[in-house]
Amino acid sequence: MNQLDIDKMVLRLNVGYNGFKFKESDLKDGELKDWAKKNNLLKSDDKQKD
Repeated sequence: MNQLDIDKMVLRLNVGYNGFKFKESDLKDGELKDWAKKNNLLKSDDKQKD
């Protein structure tokens, strides 16, 4: 298990258990951000409905 796997689990737990979503700007661009976007675990930074 690498750091990316751990980060993915933490993100999924935050969304699933706490209902908390990070903003897109909270994450650095990269594989984790792409994965989170694909799995609908981020809220967008703009004022659009999530």
